[in-house]
Amino acid sequence: MRKSMLVFVILFFLPSGSGPAECDPNYGLLTKVEARAQETGSTCWAAAGQMAMACHGEPYAKDQCRLVTEYLNPKGKLDLSKIDNDKCRRQASKDQGKLGQSVDCCQRTPNGQLTTSAACYCSITGLPDFKGQGFNFRKVERPTKGLDWNEVTAQICHGHPIVVTFEYPDSAHQKVASGYKIVKGTRKRIFMIDPMGPSPDPPGHTWLNFQTYTGVWGGQGKHSTDFVDIFPASLEGVSCK
Repeated sequence: MRKSMLVFVILFFLPSGSGPAECDPNYGLLTKVEARAQETGSTCWAAAGQMAMACHGEPYAKDQCRLVTEYLNPKGKLDLSKIDNDKCRRQASKDQGKLGQSVDCCQRTPNGQLTTSAACYCSITGLPDFKGQGFNFRKVERPTKGLDWNEVTAQICHGHPIVVTFEYPDSAHQKVASGYKIVKGTRKRIFMIDPMGPSPDPPGHTWLNFQTYTGVWGGQGKHSTDFVDIFPASLEGVSCK
């Protein structure tokens, strides 16, 4: 009886939407999480969200420009409050009059670049809109060191990539953690994907020393909002494995 009760408690605290109960404590990598470069200098959040959602399959693999468009146009109507630049806000309002009640961040010139107008008001800062995309998620606020090793490995072990936010004095940046490993028995590493940008620069990815991950990022940065337990809300139990 005591053994059965212990097993129940362990299972109860596994992350929601979890996969197999047994995972390799020394290595895990979500190969379905594909590195994506951010399309503008400010939309690392869209690239990070795209990576975390697209790994669940084709129905969730939206273009970044579409994710930004839907973020700016909740319920199909432009929300000017999400544009923090006055000039770009005026331009969006002007284009809104031409396009109806919304703006389109997938507008392209003949050579495939964003139009001047779209490049202005679609290059915005933000956080992935998992709720708006019908995804389950949970926010974790750990401004000192972020998630601990057991939390990171549990998420990845059960098929959930992690969107990690690093905050600086005048900006912020988001990356995706999609793997972990222990080298030579003690050296902990996390596989981090950096969307960098803007495109066409390739996204960066590296096995990062866990002490570096938990330290002061780049000498000034600190952990901010991390997103975990990311999976389609209508398909609990689905993962990126």
